[in-house]
Amino acid sequence: MDKIMLDVSKSTRLFGDEFSIAKQIQEDILNELGLYATVGICPNPLMVKLVLNIESK
Repeated sequence: MDKIMLDVSKSTRLFGDEFSIAKQIQEDILNELGLYATVGICPNPLMVKLVLNIESK
């Protein structure tokens, strides 16, 4: 998978703030698949895409 964008704004009551959710996703991917993942946290999808594009270079 190249990139995926998730809106977790409605999940914070169950799983904690956006940063905690992102860290848990990274840890799960590493533990289950042995792959490192980059996570971008931004208030809208366009900013996430820009951050992930910059990070991937």
